[in-house]
Order: sequence, then structure tokens, then C-alpha cells
Amino acid sequence: MDYFSKRFSLRYVYLPILLFTGTTKLISAATQVPALALSDPLFGISTAVLLIGIGVLELGVVGCLCLPVPHVWKHGMVFWLAFQFLLYRLVKASLGVAAPCPCLGNIADWLGLSLRQADLLLKNTAILLLLTSGLCLWATIFRNRQTALTISD
Repeated sequence: MDYFSKRFSLRYVYLPILLFTGTTKLISAATQVPALALSDPLFGISTAVLLIGIGVLELGVVGCLCLPVPHVWKHGMVFWLAFQFLLYRLVKASLGVAAPCPCLGNIADWLGLSLRQADLLLKNTAILLLLTSGLCLWATIFRNRQTALTISD
């Protein structure tokens, strides 16, 4: 688990996913997609403005993942971000908003995905990030706790 939690999840799970989704959100916000001109049902601001903020946040997390900070912080940032994505979708669903997220904008069209398919892909990606980061976070904390108990004995 040490190799997986420290290297594999950072290099091959978090970085490519967040780099792709953050970049696509910024590209989508700059394109002419009618759905992006609409107001977001939760925040009440333009979806394009929201995508710019979220894209910058995702790329900021990517930047932090490349810094020499403890792995527990890196996994914690990804866990927090994935939790926020899923919480947003849960609140949106509880309010009865059934429209799929236009987060990928024209990129979904370029990939040959419908809005529903892109929405499902993003939901599953958020679940993957939450589970992977949660498992790695738990393993890192548990390992540190075990080490502290061994040293104190």
C-alpha cells in the first residue's frame, strides 16, 4: 500500500484526472455553449464563471500535488475536492434539478459523448477520486499511527 498511496495514486490517478478536468472546464468556459450562459441552480452565478473558478481550483490542487508537502495533505486535498463535487451533485439532486452538468461543454461533443454520458463520467470520476484518496488517506494516517505507537512502546 505504501507504493500505491505515495506514488501510484498521485501520478496515475489524481494528476491526470484533475489536469484533464480542470483544463477542460477552462476551455469549456471560453467556448460558446448555450448551457453555460444559464445561471447555476445552487450558486446563482453564470455556469461559465463557476466553471472558471472550479477549473482554477482543480489546477491549483494539481500544482499542490507537485509540491514537496506531506502525502497526507495531498490525499486530503483530493478527498476534500471529490467530496465537494459529490456534495454539490447530491444537493442539486435533492432540489430536483435533473439537468446534467455541462462541465465538459464542447469537449464532450469532441469526445462523442452526450451531456448525460459526460455527466455520468464525471460522477464516476468523482467517486473514484473520493474512494482512492479516502483509502490512501486512511492508510497514511493508520500507518503513521502505527509508527507512533511502536516508537512510544
